[in-house]
Amino acid sequence: MLAATTTLAAGINSPASTVILAENEFVGEDGRPFTIAEYKNMAGRAGRLGYNEIGKAIILADTPVERAQLFQKYVLGRPEDVTSSFQQRNLPTWILRLLSQVRGVRAEEIPGLLANTFGGYSASLANPHWIRQVESDVAALVGRLLQAGLAEREGDLIRLTLLGRACGSSSLAFESSLRLIELMRQLDIVHTDPVRCSGSSRCLPRWTLSIRP
Repeated sequence: MLAATTTLAAGINSPASTVILAENEFVGEDGRPFTIAEYKNMAGRAGRLGYNEIGKAIILADTPVERAQLFQKYVLGRPEDVTSSFQQRNLPTWILRLLSQVRGVRAEEIPGLLANTFGGYSASLANPHWIRQVESDVAALVGRLLQAGLAEREGDLIRLTLLGRACGSSSLAFESSLRLIELMRQLDIVHTDPVRCSGSSRCLPRWTLSIRP
């Protein structure tokens, strides 16, 4: 038996014979109900093809009326259309995260990598000239990556440095990553007192950074 949060339940790659959903909404600041797609993703861990022929998914309801509503919405409902989380304004962040997943690529091949993502595919469908339009943006971004030390050239390949991969795998936006790097480089490491912790006291840094996501 495995008990999991909703986030883990949606992402865990493990089959199960029975899935029980005790809630139908996320708990915390978000607090929104599950989408139909999120419900089917979590419930779909039961009876996965290749592991079990039959699976059971149970969602708990407090009243017969709520049971009928949940069944109508989630079991009989049609999942929402899939949309890309990346927008054109987030192109630098998009490219940085994409490059963090490859070992090296020619600069002229980056637009093609974008086109092979779901977001790029959707953008190309909406505008057949989209790839050509972003080529100049990609070239300018590569220059910024090299200048900031987030990327380096190895022959004719562009590859992220260790710092670039750390930024690409983080949840920070590209501009926020650059700002954080600029602030960190301004620190005098030699004369900065380390944060010390004792016992069970919670460690608090002596300075904080305000970064926009």
